[in-house]
Amino acid sequence: MSVSIYRRKPYDVLAIQWDGTNAAAMIEFTNGDFETYDGSLFGDATGSLFTGQSYEEPRTYMRTGDWVIRSATGGRWCQVVSADFFREAYEPAVDTDETETP
Repeated sequence: MSVSIYRRKPYDVLAIQWDGTNAAAMIEFTNGDFETYDGSLFGDATGSLFTGQSYEEPRTYMRTGDWVIRSATGGRWCQVVSADFFREAYEPAVDTDETETP
């Protein structure tokens, strides 16, 4: 089998950036799956997102500046991405001043 080049298929996502102070908005966006932390407890993580099917599964820890994305078509999944990855992989799909989160 040979090596091939792949391109990510374009799709829209809803996104919110954790700025260290917007916990209420993060909790609402993630349907309650977001928690805040004292950064000294988990390295420099100041928040986390539960992404598993049960609370026995690990959480994804977030640094201030990371983003949470989810499907713009109504899917329940959420994913944490670093600020650097978000900046490289995503661009506004519409005028962000007019975008409302469902």
